[in-house]
Amino acid sequence: MKISTKVKYGLRFLLELSTANEGQISLGAVAREQGISEKYLWHIARRLRDGGIIVSSRGVEGGFCLARPPKDITMFDIYEAVEGGKLSECLEDTSVCGRSPTCLGRMVWNGLEAAMTDYMKSLSLEAILNMKSAGSRGRRG
Repeated sequence: MKISTKVKYGLRFLLELSTANEGQISLGAVAREQGISEKYLWHIARRLRDGGIIVSSRGVEGGFCLARPPKDITMFDIYEAVEGGKLSECLEDTSVCGRSPTCLGRMVWNGLEAAMTDYMKSLSLEAILNMKSAGSRGRRG
């Protein structure tokens, strides 16, 4: 199973915004700090902005900041804004496969997606930042 680069970079972008001391941070500064193409990061930022996760302002003092506190933004919010969609196309549209109504595999994908969704909803940006500061790895207890 793979998490897309867009989702990975979206998380890194938001973690950077979460730890910024100033009110707003420029896209260029985040791109340099994270080693991400500014053009690619702009596409991700646009999706996060459209998803209500970040806000932006123009001008010399402009930049990006979180729209909500880190405790109120989950990994699921990030995934939905940046990537969206289901684990398997048959979960979105049963007409893609004639076996969908009785497919045992589809039941597995549905269960796996539910477990992933629950886990992503349990992880806020604040919790992820606490993992780093506590030096922990993996699932929080």
